[in-house]
Amino acid sequence: MNPGPGPLALVGSGEYLAVMAGVEGALIEGRPRRYVQIPTAAAPEGPDRLQYWLDLGAAQAERLGVEQVPVVVRDRDEAGSEDLAALIDGAGLVYLSGGNPQFLARTLRGTRVWAAIEAAWRSGAALAGCSAGAIALTDWVPAVRSPARAPEPGLGVLPWLRVLPHFDRMRSWAPDLAARAAAGAPPGTTVIGIDEDTAIVDLTGGGRNWHVHGRQQAWVLTSGQDHGAGQDHDTGQDHGTGQPFPAGANIKVDLYKSSLILSGCARVRCARRPGAPADSRVARRGRADLRRDLRGRPAGVRDHPAGRIPASQGAQGQRASDGAAGGDPAAVRGELRTAAGTRRVARPVPVLLDPAPGGAGHRTGPGQAGTPSRQPKTEERSPD
Repeated sequence: MNPGPGPLALVGSGEYLAVMAGVEGALIEGRPRRYVQIPTAAAPEGPDRLQYWLDLGAAQAERLGVEQVPVVVRDRDEAGSEDLAALIDGAGLVYLSGGNPQFLARTLRGTRVWAAIEAAWRSGAALAGCSAGAIALTDWVPAVRSPARAPEPGLGVLPWLRVLPHFDRMRSWAPDLAARAAAGAPPGTTVIGIDEDTAIVDLTGGGRNWHVHGRQQAWVLTSGQDHGAGQDHDTGQDHGTGQPFPAGANIKVDLYKSSLILSGCARVRCARRPGAPADSRVARRGRADLRRDLRGRPAGVRDHPAGRIPASQGAQGQRASDGAAGGDPAAVRGELRTAAGTRRVARPVPVLLDPAPGGAGHRTGPGQAGTPSRQPKTEERSPD
């Protein structure tokens, strides 16, 4: 493995399923074929649920042709075990799967097992978290279904992020969570929503240059956006909570000091210097300039702010290539490393604004039946 931190991945849903096999395969490619799977977030749900995750993980390991290394940590006593910590040595990919994010962070933080995970990542192993696992890798871990309960510290790998997985379904089971995350974010913090069956990946391990991969989109939120979350899963309507980044786009989190302006029904994000006044006259001039700008451009050509450099092909084409690639790690690895070298990208503007294609992920919120999917049915719930 290369010296220094390994790749990082934050996933909205889909761990251990075929829909994410390409991403997981790309993460472990070129690294030891030891796939460490840690289902700790599901421990409060009992042994059957833990076994459910282990079975899914075994199937994915077989699909990828790697060795499954389950590390079953159910409480802090087990997290302090030298024997369990030793299982992580030599990992190529360490994965924290879904469940209860506060329980996961509370159980692992400051233990031998977490020290072994962090050491493996800093030595070049890939580190991924899905749903609760993605939330726990930051330093802001909310009680998703209990708004009155204060957030707890996370594992601190990505203290400058707040992550909201299942973002396309969040409106139905935690309608205020996006507002809480964005409104309370301290300066220098970026709030990112990740739709189901979607991942953001930083192959450098720095945690600041993310590439979007998967069936749907990732979103960057700002503190003024407090009326919903992403797209309604049933209607596909955008609720205006942030800038969408389709598969193939890059998110550079340290460059997003920006504000949202509206032009008709289109939601377009324009960069604003930190500290610049939010003057209504400036906003009106910005909207007028935007309308003139869009009318005067060749069809399908649009500028993007620094830090958003979409891939050279359109979002719909990228989604089509995702389907074609299937679980081919080489194909996905190529996608993850592809980005246009220009800030002006030719593509049909409606592609950036239209909702992502429908189709249910493998998780549903409380009380939702879920739409049948082409992926194997699973029973995993949204994070607690």
